[in-house]
Amino acid sequence: MLGEGGFGRVYSGNIEGTNQVVAVKQLDRNGFQGNREFLVEVLMLSLLSHPHLVNLVGYCANGDQRILVYEQMVNGSLEDHLQYVHLFSKIRISKTRKQNLFSISLKSFVMHCQQI
Repeated sequence: MLGEGGFGRVYSGNIEGTNQVVAVKQLDRNGFQGNREFLVEVLMLSLLSHPHLVNLVGYCANGDQRILVYEQMVNGSLEDHLQYVHLFSKIRISKTRKQNLFSISLKSFVMHCQQI
């Protein structure tokens, strides 16, 4: 497992035949991200291409199962590299609120990149 957030868990995997290393994000049915957010993420990552955005390899929307497959970031995630994230560990706020703040900042970053 690579990580876990309000959306669910992220696992590491390989695509057979290509040996491409991927990150598999499985939506938690009880999490904060619903069908609408899932669809928006699929559409945005399908339409956008930017060196600072991870590439969407594929997705699954079968029944109530929601899975996103991304290229795995070999150098870590944006969250790993943002300095302010380490400041959150000193601030007494819930893990969910930290994840929401990070999600908002990431979406702001994406919107900024679209304007460049």
